[in-house]
Amino acid sequence: TSHERWPLGSMAKEDAALRAACEWDDARFLRHFFPAMTTEPFNPMHLDFFAERQLRHGSRGHKDVTASPRGSAKTSVKGKAAILKDICYRHEQYVAICSANDELARDKVKDIRDELDTNSELIRVFGPMHTRDWRMSDFITANDCRVRAFTPRTKVRGFLWHNIRPTKIVLDDAEDPETCLTPLRRERFVQWYNNDVTKLGT
Repeated sequence: TSHERWPLGSMAKEDAALRAACEWDDARFLRHFFPAMTTEPFNPMHLDFFAERQLRHGSRGHKDVTASPRGSAKTSVKGKAAILKDICYRHEQYVAICSANDELARDKVKDIRDELDTNSELIRVFGPMHTRDWRMSDFITANDCRVRAFTPRTKVRGFLWHNIRPTKIVLDDAEDPETCLTPLRRERFVQWYNNDVTKLGT
């Protein structure tokens, strides 16, 4: 029931209906909970992403690649809002986010954590998510979801938590100019991805 899934969230009938309506409708979720992010119409990339998520309906084992120009809000939608939705509905229990260096990876995780702390409508409808495990690069929510940062230099084998591996892995700006500088470095990155990242998740 709604109360069992969100014991700290609003129990008003209209909010229960809102949660049900948004669960598999990313566009509606974004429009309601992130109005500042949705002042412009969604672009074709967003609409394709929303359609794929709705079609999959929580099924697992998918791999996606998105390439689009800077300014197209791919990180805002796929790397932030979608992960926040996964957390609120607990569709993903363990999210690992990779970027090229520690600072960049930490900032992406911190951005998600801070939204859970400051988005008053998310807090009102789904309940507060803050816990004592609330670090900038690794935090655990009140509904027992974990989000952590890592980089291509992180030893990712054995990324276990509660005896589960990451249920969602996001690589966002995981390469930098130095990584791509020579064929050897590019090959090492590909080997790291194939040998470690693809075997990391559930």
